Amino acid sequence: MIHAASHPISHVPGDHPDDIDDPYHRHVPAHSWRIFRRRFWQIVFFVLLLLPPLWLHLLGQPFLYKATASLLIGRSDTNTNNSDGSLALDPAIGENFSTQLHLLRGSVLIEKVIAQENLVASSLVDDLLPLQKQIHPILAKILEKVGIPQRNIAIPTDPKEHKEWVLAALIKDIRSHLRVQPMENSTMVEISYLSRYPELAARIVNAIAKNHIEGQMETRTTKMKQVARLLVQRLDELLENLERAETALETFRKQSGLITSEEKQSIEWQQLQVANDEYSVTIEKTMALQNQIHKLEDWIESRNNRRPDTLELKPDIEASTLLSDLYDNASQQEKLISRLTQRNQEANLPLIRLRKDFTEMIAAIHAEENRLLTTHRQQLGLTQKTLAKIETRLVQYQKKFNEYKNKAAQLRKLEREVEAYRELHNIFLKRFKETNIMGAMDIPTIQLIDAAEPPTQIDQPKMGEATLWTVCAGFIVITLLAFLFEFLDPTVKTPYEIERAIDLPLMGWVPLIAERNPKKVQGQLHACTPGTPYGEALQGIRTSLMMIDAHAPVQSIMIVSCQPQEGRTTLVNGLAKICSSNGERVLVIDADFRQHVGTPETQEREDTGISGIIRRCSILGDATPSPSLPTDIAPSLRQIIMERIKQSPDGYSVLEAGLSHTNPPKILSSPFWPAIMAALRGEFDRILVDSPPMLRFTDAQLLGIHMEAIILLVRSASTHKEHVATARKRMILSRTPAAGVILTQLDMRKHRAELREYGLS
Repeated sequence: MIHAASHPISHVPGDHPDDIDDPYHRHVPAHSWRIFRRRFWQIVFFVLLLLPPLWLHLLGQPFLYKATASLLIGRSDTNTNNSDGSLALDPAIGENFSTQLHLLRGSVLIEKVIAQENLVASSLVDDLLPLQKQIHPILAKILEKVGIPQRNIAIPTDPKEHKEWVLAALIKDIRSHLRVQPMENSTMVEISYLSRYPELAARIVNAIAKNHIEGQMETRTTKMKQVARLLVQRLDELLENLERAETALETFRKQSGLITSEEKQSIEWQQLQVANDEYSVTIEKTMALQNQIHKLEDWIESRNNRRPDTLELKPDIEASTLLSDLYDNASQQEKLISRLTQRNQEANLPLIRLRKDFTEMIAAIHAEENRLLTTHRQQLGLTQKTLAKIETRLVQYQKKFNEYKNKAAQLRKLEREVEAYRELHNIFLKRFKETNIMGAMDIPTIQLIDAAEPPTQIDQPKMGEATLWTVCAGFIVITLLAFLFEFLDPTVKTPYEIERAIDLPLMGWVPLIAERNPKKVQGQLHACTPGTPYGEALQGIRTSLMMIDAHAPVQSIMIVSCQPQEGRTTLVNGLAKICSSNGERVLVIDADFRQHVGTPETQEREDTGISGIIRRCSILGDATPSPSLPTDIAPSLRQIIMERIKQSPDGYSVLEAGLSHTNPPKILSSPFWPAIMAALRGEFDRILVDSPPMLRFTDAQLLGIHMEAIILLVRSASTHKEHVATARKRMILSRTPAAGVILTQLDMRKHRAELREYGLS
């Protein structure tokens, strides 16, 4: 038995998707550009479809005219919070630029314009009142069932309510058509109004500008009066505060008896200074007396401890001249006695007299010292009494001076308060007289630069602008939708997608024949003329079939598809014609028992086609399945097969399926298939088998085990990726030798960029 494993399908490096870089991930921008190019004319077509409804809608809109006026809003540069003493007002009465814009769009101003221009009686009111159209009863029922509510505008019948309703509707309509826009890099404002009536539009714009200017002038006058009243009130308050402070100052002066608040000019301060001076002098005198007394006491104490007939140094006492003279005389006398004593004249009468005088001098010195000590002690007692009196007076003077200081502080406080009120009153009065009141307020000055003129050109609808925006927006949206549909499209369209879907090499592709005439399409498919895209594609597929195994040519090849109507039979016949035109003996086996319909002659005979061969083999051979036929039956098998093979006009042989009512699984699982295929390989160079769809029936799996190669056929933009993956799984489970995949009905114009990477421009 000949097995299909004799020609194993081996993948060369680069055939497996894991061996190469995925171009989808390497060139995402390029892939997006290909999708855009492929869908470009579809996008353009749908964008153009948007334009007629747009133009019909715009033509159905009323023609509107635009009247425009320009206002210059000058803002004051004066700052109300100046630090140089200028007027500073409490209320924030300034108005900024955006406030003016809101005032121009305000309902109060529009209502004033309506009353001034008598717009209630104008044509605008006629446009606001809806036309009472009677809807057909049938149409009303249809709208009610669909759920579309009917627009019923209730108009009040009462005159007063009707007038209020018209006024409110008119204000709303004017505000919807009024535009107030500031000009860039300036303080100018453009007021525009859209209306079907040019003269009325100009009237409304000019009235709005005029009334706004008048309203601002009234506002300026009112605010000026308010500011003047506020300033006068503030001035009166300052004057009242000044008078109250002066009255309080005079009253305090009368009660305290103070004329001035200067401390050095007061009697209390002078008395306190004199007492302080006396106290200082008395303290110094007391300390001097105490010092003299201490010295005398120390001298007398030291004198009592020495010899009575001796004289020491003179004490450091500057209190008595007599004592000093006595000490000087006694010192001289003592020196004289000392010289006489050194001469050993002890019994000399003058010496005795001198010693007697010296003793008397010593006694006089002692008496004088005692007298001085007594005198100093008496003076110290008197000085201490005087010091006590001075301290008493000093305490009294200090108390009086403290009372004076408190009164002087209150007096200074009242004087400063009076001075502050007087200064503030003078400054405020001076500024009030010199400063312009309006200069201190940030109220803009408004001027009408350009008055509105009745427009002569239609402003809306803007056909060109609306068309441009529609084209741009439609192009973007439809492009995004095209990419979304491309992303959600589950079918296989390009060679890259088929290689990414399954791990089989691409054997080639068959281009889509762009002909509207079915006869011409069938003619090109049948002709397979070399040089044409279809003929060259078949030549490329034949070359790929020859390269499946470089060492041993593959003879039996089965073409299988996922679903019907994918061009499997057409491809098999075209390949057979191309191979036969190159000198090969080609046999086409029609193994599709599901859709085979024979001629009346074949229907009458039961032994035609493959079913007849299997039936005759069963009669000739053993009823028990065996891997091969007996040797005596093998020659007759070739004859049985060749009798049922027909010759095609295109140069190749055809073996039909046979009877359509035969059980296909029973025929395809027959044990005589290896012998039949061995006999056919001996007679033909190329055997092409046309099998049923793989996803619907198991015929392809039963027949595939007897083939040397199986090629999966995928139709571009028709076969789903899930179907391709399922077919590949079934090939793996049935262990059929899958060789590759062929893509049919490929639109060369749409996928030109993808095919260029395969070398086809």
